[in-house]
Amino acid sequence: MSRESIVNYFDAERSELTQEQVFGEGFLKWLYESRSGSLLGQFLVHSIPCSIYGLLKNRKSSRSEIYDFVEKFKINTSEYPPLESYKNFNEFFAREFLPNKRKLSSSPDVLSAFCEGRYLISDSQNPVHLKGSLIEPLKLLEGMAEAQEFMEATALICRLAPVDYHWFHFPDDGEVIKTKMINGPLHSVSPISLRATPNVLNTNKRVVSILECKNLGRVAFVEIGAFCVGTIKQKYQNKSFSKLDKKGHFLFGGSTVVLLINKEIKFHSELKKYSKEGIETYFKLGSDIGRVE
Repeated sequence: MSRESIVNYFDAERSELTQEQVFGEGFLKWLYESRSGSLLGQFLVHSIPCSIYGLLKNRKSSRSEIYDFVEKFKINTSEYPPLESYKNFNEFFAREFLPNKRKLSSSPDVLSAFCEGRYLISDSQNPVHLKGSLIEPLKLLEGMAEAQEFMEATALICRLAPVDYHWFHFPDDGEVIKTKMINGPLHSVSPISLRATPNVLNTNKRVVSILECKNLGRVAFVEIGAFCVGTIKQKYQNKSFSKLDKKGHFLFGGSTVVLLINKEIKFHSELKKYSKEGIETYFKLGSDIGRVE
């Protein structure tokens, strides 16, 4: 990778700084950093072309892409069902872990990683700088009456790269109070596009859920679509949920989940440290990322 595309993040399990390999780096650099690419990009970030692209990933012929993807990004296939069991690339993209591959804490005072990805923490009203982009978490709720409830909240931002597990889970026991879809474009959330589109996370298509939680209180849970993620699948059946129950998943592309929380949390020390430097911390699903004070 070129020097400017190297992305450092802290791996909490390995306790070391490491580097992210950007999926589709060459295409994204052309799309977001060249004049000709930007003209096409204005068309591609809308839902119709992204939906067409998504349909291609549903075709049986897309199965052949799975093996190249796994090899290039060194995905640990022992954690998932056999590759030959997937009918198409989108089915593989929304893959689920085999039983007991992740340790899920049931302790009520522990805030567990509700996604497997790269986390940052910030105040809800303060813009956070991430790879050249400005994220203003409270703006994700713009136009909703509930936004006032989270004026002083902490924002926990989790970015999912295309190579990651793409299910998102409920952070606590509780009940879904309200869900709203907010339409918008579908810019990529790769480090390359975040440098080029400062408001990408504030304006992208998203789903906002207001949750009443047993230990975390009332929280806003936001799933943000990205380039070629025309669909955010909600998979839960009942309004009531238990901690780390599956809430839903994204289809092909990178994406982001944001949790706005008013309860005071004692966050993982490295997450606090690196967030101040604008460096993300990678947590596996179910890992302890904080404790309710």
